[in-house]
Amino acid sequence: MSASRMRSLARPERPLVVAAVLLTALVTLWLLVPTVYGHLATYQVGDITVSPTDVEMTEDGEAVAVTFAVHNPTPRAVQFNSGRVNVYDGDTKLSTGTTMQYSKTTIPSGETKRITGTVEIDAEHADQTRRAIETDGLRYLGELDGEIGDNSITITVGGDEP
Repeated sequence: MSASRMRSLARPERPLVVAAVLLTALVTLWLLVPTVYGHLATYQVGDITVSPTDVEMTEDGEAVAVTFAVHNPTPRAVQFNSGRVNVYDGDTKLSTGTTMQYSKTTIPSGETKRITGTVEIDAEHADQTRRAIETDGLRYLGELDGEIGDNSITITVGGDEP
């Protein structure tokens, strides 16, 4: 190998060009990795599980406070910010159909956290709701809305409407 060839490998003739190419490659990689993880996480949204763990009637009797354990197996954190969940006793819809109120909650990758929200109950079904809570007879159907990175997601709670 010639001395001039060895010199160009050890010390390029245009070090600024080499530095610019390396910097561009590093910035591209830095931007690409989170995007790939975001898309991978979005594809795994169906693996996020939502399970009711606790329910109780509020003191005023106008709503139920429902706690869901939400498990995030995706490679990115998920932020939940709203939901529409209805409660049923058999096929009887007990709730008013309004948005479930809860604090924004971020669930890191691979973790399970609890989300507690309130669901307004139709006044004519307050007694039936109390009985269903006592007998563990409530069903929960609806959706939780959230985000993985810049992607909006919707997670189904329970299943299809009756």
